[in-house]
Amino acid sequence: GPTRRDKNGLARSSRNSRLSKDEKARAAVINAALEATADALRHGNIDYAELERAAAAQIDAAGLETEYVSVRTAGDLSLPQPGTINLVVLAAARLADVRLIDNVLVTAGSD
Repeated sequence: GPTRRDKNGLARSSRNSRLSKDEKARAAVINAALEATADALRHGNIDYAELERAAAAQIDAAGLETEYVSVRTAGDLSLPQPGTINLVVLAAARLADVRLIDNVLVTAGSD
């Protein structure tokens, strides 16, 4: 099913209870970065490596420690090939001692 989210976009997780109110607000940057990447993909940007770098930089700038941001084929998590339209953008980052993960499904070139 769909990911349940707080109003600020943060994916709901039992790990979030270990975050302060301020940390939860900062952690919402993960979803914002994934949505920005998904939007770029919808508009035809297929420079996956650059999109991943930009999202990681956005997450890091908010004071989190990015472990990874990856654009992958939605069906099997393989590297996307030219023409792949069903994608997923995945991320993991640490804030304090909490590891946060999130993902966004996207249909590339749909806008």
